[in-house]
Amino acid sequence: MAEHQAQVPPRPRTMGSYSRPSVDNVKSPILHPTLPNNDYEIKSSTISMLQSAVQFNRMVSEDAHAHVKSFYELTDGTKVNGVPQEAIRLRLFPFTLNRAAKK
Repeated sequence: MAEHQAQVPPRPRTMGSYSRPSVDNVKSPILHPTLPNNDYEIKSSTISMLQSAVQFNRMVSEDAHAHVKSFYELTDGTKVNGVPQEAIRLRLFPFTLNRAAKK
């Protein structure tokens, strides 16, 4: 007969822990469009251009709307046959955010 293990009661939660959102099993709300083929390449020169021209540092003095408008203007010229424009923009946008900037 197998030994019966004593069950450990769960740790009590504080009131503050109930007010913090849980990120367990949370999926991204951004859905990338499905592509018929994934054989395209975003050139490193395009990424460098975006990083130098449309860098967003998350400073209070920066206008997020102006950042997005500039991003759209620059990415309008990036075309790949068979790839929707939104798919390209979704892949390029993270490169315009300065991850080292302090909020």
